[in-house]
Amino acid sequence: MTPGQWKEFAPYFSAQECGEGMNYHFMRDVLELRNELRAPMVVHVGFSRSGHAADSYHYKGLALDFHVPNASPRHILSVIDALGHFGGVGFYPWWNNPGFHIDHRPFDKYQRWLSPKEGQYVYLL
Repeated sequence: MTPGQWKEFAPYFSAQECGEGMNYHFMRDVLELRNELRAPMVVHVGFSRSGHAADSYHYKGLALDFHVPNASPRHILSVIDALGHFGGVGFYPWWNNPGFHIDHRPFDKYQRWLSPKEGQYVYLL
C-alpha cells in the first residue's frame, strides 16, 4: 500500500505494525472488524516474509495475527463470522490469552481451526 492509503487506517493501524506489504482490501475488512469490536486490536504479525507455512497468507499481505485485551473470545469470533470477510480464522487460547488469526483465503478453502497448544491444530471443517 502507499503511504496515502495507510493514512486511512490511522490511528488504529500502521504500516510499521502490520507490515508494508499488506493488501488494501484486506485492511479495509480488518478496520471494519476493529470498528465492530469497538476495542483495540493488538497486532502481532501482518505481512511477513518468513516464519510461516510455505503457502501462508501472511506472505501475500492477506493475514493478521492479533489479540484483543480483555475481550470475550466468543464475542470476537461471533463478530468475525458475522462480517463474513475472512475465509480463514484460527483461535489460539494459549497465545496472548487468547490470540486470533484471520485471513482472506478464498471461500472455497474456507477453514476454521483451534490450536489447543503450541504446534497442535484441530481443523473444524
